[in-house]
Amino acid sequence: MIDTFLLILGAYLVGSIPIGYIIARLYGIDIRSHGSGTIGATNVARILGRKYFFLIFALDAGKAYSYLWLIGTWLTPEVLAGSAAALVLGNTRSIFLYFSGGKGIATLAGIILYISPSTWLLFVAVWLMLLISTSIVGIASVGALLSTMVSLVLYMPLNSLMVAVLVLLSLWCIYLHRQHIVQYLHT
Repeated sequence: MIDTFLLILGAYLVGSIPIGYIIARLYGIDIRSHGSGTIGATNVARILGRKYFFLIFALDAGKAYSYLWLIGTWLTPEVLAGSAAALVLGNTRSIFLYFSGGKGIATLAGIILYISPSTWLLFVAVWLMLLISTSIVGIASVGALLSTMVSLVLYMPLNSLMVAVLVLLSLWCIYLHRQHIVQYLHT
């Protein structure tokens, strides 16, 4: 029981590492005071340049994937589900930033890559197609999450707990993008 708690707490703390905030601070910028006010890859790229999008996305996804890989020996279905939820919660509500953060897309992408590389490929393919057609990262992210949720529900041979957690995490990330959705629908 204590091991499970510590592993999930560790996931939250790893998820809370504010990569975008740290990188922007290296340039003397508090990224929360610019653009959308979030610490994610898209906002940092708006301020520091496009190359930072890929760096921050990869690092946020990598920290989630790496944490799950490192604790793989202890990954019961419950610990995996709890750790996945804690990683995304940490990214979106970081203890290091007074419970502010990003929108969780890159962190969730790292989790999906760990759990199902083929589902991750679907996520990336849909994201790229929507980005090319709309030029809006938030809409591409929402569309990729929606397609991922459908894929998970229909095709994943995982236990129902993990599928439910991934769907809930996707819905949480979509909720965090609600402003982008409303703006897109009104254009």
